[in-house]
Amino acid sequence: MSKRHIRHGKRGKVGHGKLRNYKRKNSERRQERGRGPSNRPVARRQPPQRSTSRPSSARGSSNSQELQSEMSMLESRERSLKLRADLNSVQTDIADIANAFFAVPTALRELNERGFVFTKDIEDDLAIIENQWHSDIKEDVEEALQQALSSIEQVERKSDRQMDRLTSPTQSLINQAQTQLENLDSSIRSAEQSLRAHYRSIKDKVDEIQFDIAEAEQTLNLLNDSKITLRGSEAPILAADARWERDGEDEGPLGHLYLTDQRILFEQKEKVAEKKILFITTESKTVQKVWIDEELRHLKTIDHEEERRGMLNMKRREILSFVLQGQADTSRLKFQLVDQQASEWAEEVKMVLSGETAKDRFDYDPETDSVTYTFPTECPNCLASVPPQPAGVHIFQCGFCNSTIQADAS
Repeated sequence: MSKRHIRHGKRGKVGHGKLRNYKRKNSERRQERGRGPSNRPVARRQPPQRSTSRPSSARGSSNSQELQSEMSMLESRERSLKLRADLNSVQTDIADIANAFFAVPTALRELNERGFVFTKDIEDDLAIIENQWHSDIKEDVEEALQQALSSIEQVERKSDRQMDRLTSPTQSLINQAQTQLENLDSSIRSAEQSLRAHYRSIKDKVDEIQFDIAEAEQTLNLLNDSKITLRGSEAPILAADARWERDGEDEGPLGHLYLTDQRILFEQKEKVAEKKILFITTESKTVQKVWIDEELRHLKTIDHEEERRGMLNMKRREILSFVLQGQADTSRLKFQLVDQQASEWAEEVKMVLSGETAKDRFDYDPETDSVTYTFPTECPNCLASVPPQPAGVHIFQCGFCNSTIQADAS
């Protein structure tokens, strides 16, 4: 499993429904382009021929109200089980896995075109699981599915025969029918569990890849709506809803925290009350302002913690904090992350600084990993100072004359 998947495996929310949107959009793409397998079930059993002579529970008025009530419940449960007897949930999983091998490469190309370039680990993982699926798993799953459907059909026929005997329901017949329905339920559950065991690891990895894609799309969408301008050589990595705890204030500005391969940025974006009457806001305005713009090379220490507050310490706060060197505009930064783990952000920042994240670029070539890149100390055009750059950065844009400076490889 890739570094990115290890990093995100336990995260809770994607935020803003991105994973659902990803699946919906890619379903629409497949329909428009006619590419990839459809979501049709991969197998279909022939349902047992049913008797049409069974009276509804409304008939047999001479029976007791209690028997009629039990009969109605049996018929309701039977309908529910028949909806599951085709194992559609399993067949949908199988179709989703097959569809991912067509949809994910398209989604990655679109991310690269939009400026998100750290997708090589996703491409590598997809290639591995696609090979596993076609060489080791797919055929076994489909064969096991056919066998399971045949077995369930036999149990379903027995259930049908027992239900058809309820022309004049008695407690004994109802009990026998209940037993047959329980057998059918048990057969369906057992088949679902057994089949999922065949492909669970592949499905989990596909879900992780889709999570990463959804997170990357969310980062790009937030950046597009921000006032942040990326440099020519700069690439986004992560974004999160966050609160900047300015000067120790728990209720500081609310907005978005961004991590690129060169900077940490925070943009406030929230509605702020302008007028209040008896603590009720009567007028408000949306504030959007970039407050933090710091170079990663200025970071001295990176810390994270989980704060517990409130009654019985039930309220959890994910805190990410930085201590910066003297060249930075501020000495300390502290953020409260929303729906993301501070430990994962701290790990990602450290990976960027170490140069590990640069290896995830879609165009990364491991054969050039040993190449050393050196920038001039001064801009060749205006002689402005060129500061040291983070690992993996090969292009620098001068902040004074806007010239693009290419590092020398050796």
